Amino acid sequence: MKGNVSFDRIEIREYEQILGDNPSVTSGPPLSLGWNYYPKHHVFDVEVYEENKKIYPGRTRSEMQLSRRLRERILKRNWQVPREEMIAMSMEVKRIQKQRIASIKNNVAFEITLDMLNNTKRMVAKHLLPLYSSSDERLMEKRIKSAILNTSKLIEEPKKAKFTRQRSFDQEFKTIWNCKTNAAA
Repeated sequence: MKGNVSFDRIEIREYEQILGDNPSVTSGPPLSLGWNYYPKHHVFDVEVYEENKKIYPGRTRSEMQLSRRLRERILKRNWQVPREEMIAMSMEVKRIQKQRIASIKNNVAFEITLDMLNNTKRMVAKHLLPLYSSSDERLMEKRIKSAILNTSKLIEEPKKAKFTRQRSFDQEFKTIWNCKTNAAA
């Protein structure tokens, strides 16, 4: 069973503007919409509204962006937001922006390190490990596998281990390898 939906009018409400917390602003306090709206709203016939949209197109993205000064003026004059609150929110927005940048940088570097680790594991397993045949060589194979496994765990779980991302896979592998060979000796 198909139903039809139709609209005969459009109602447009105007909401209050408040000090926001969106970190997408380049500087100054962000502006957001509050929950309160003016009781008087505009009502248009759908057909008339659509025809007017063709004659008077909406604003472009750049036309909708408000400068820092204009946002501050709106908050201060229209909504009596104290300057101290605007400054505090601007500082909070900068802190959030710095966190996001750091998160992106750390995540990308960590993914690159994991990719390198996985590639190294495949290469070692494919080219080095099958060559050993004697019992001493099998012991060497176990040591290499163990060192790779331990290094993988350190890299994949940096919070649980004493591993810093500044060290490379090779440095971690050598450290673990030296511990294993010294313990076997």
